[in-house]
Order: sequence, then structure tokens, then C-alpha cells
Amino acid sequence: MLDKVVTRNKDVAWRVIEGEAILISAEDSMLHSLDDVGTRIWELSDGANTVGAITKLICEEFEVDEAQAQTDVVEFITNLSSDKLRLLLLSDPT
Repeated sequence: MLDKVVTRNKDVAWRVIEGEAILISAEDSMLHSLDDVGTRIWELSDGANTVGAITKLICEEFEVDEAQAQTDVVEFITNLSSDKLRLLLLSDPT
């Protein structure tokens, strides 16, 4: 999974307000808020970064060990991949 590229669902509107991402799903019009780490993962899910690259950046920016960061990033992406917010995992960034 670490080599998969992550991209946000284009049908989810979002803004960062006071360090937290606020997302609204077009499917159900529900508001969702993310904490600072979730917000950063969401921002990095731009179609250019792999799960591994996101994990590395989370380690550096939040001073967390790699094993914990990897567990947290994979769990976050997995949860949002199956949620209405749908982070998408791609095999190839193109």
C-alpha cells in the first residue's frame, strides 16, 4: 500500500479553517472536520504523493516515529477510502 498514490475525491468541497480541514460531501451534504494530522494527510493527498511519502512527511512534521506514523496514515486513508469522503488510492499518478 505504501507505493499507492492518494488523491482526494473531486466531489468533496473543503477548506482549512484555523488549522482544521472542514469537508462537505456532495453525496450527503454532511460536514466533517479533521484534526491537524488528518488535515495534513488530506492536503498531501493531491494525486502526487504516495502513502509512503505522506508517512515520511508526517514523521518529519509531527515528530512521530515511522511505525506509528505508518499505522496512523494507513488507517486514516483506509477509513476515508471507504467513507463518503473517499480518498482514492491509485496505482499510478497519471
